[in-house]
Amino acid sequence: MLKCHQITEQASRYIDGELTCSGRLQYRVHLLMCHHCRTFIHNFRAGIQMLRRVHQQREQTARIERICRRVQQRVEE
Repeated sequence: MLKCHQITEQASRYIDGELTCSGRLQYRVHLLMCHHCRTFIHNFRAGIQMLRRVHQQREQTARIERICRRVQQRVEE
């Protein structure tokens, strides 16, 4: 059975679907039995989702700024 430190070490691989079938099964069994690791994985996923949203917002802001610059350039022409 996996230990808690192994859960934290393999969290990215688990979430990204990079573990073998056996590895996923061992991981899930540990999560079923360990409230602390379930909480850790929940928070880890939430952090990843938050970072993705921040990245998307930055991309949208950059896109809007490019459009504004183009519009401004055309207005000035």
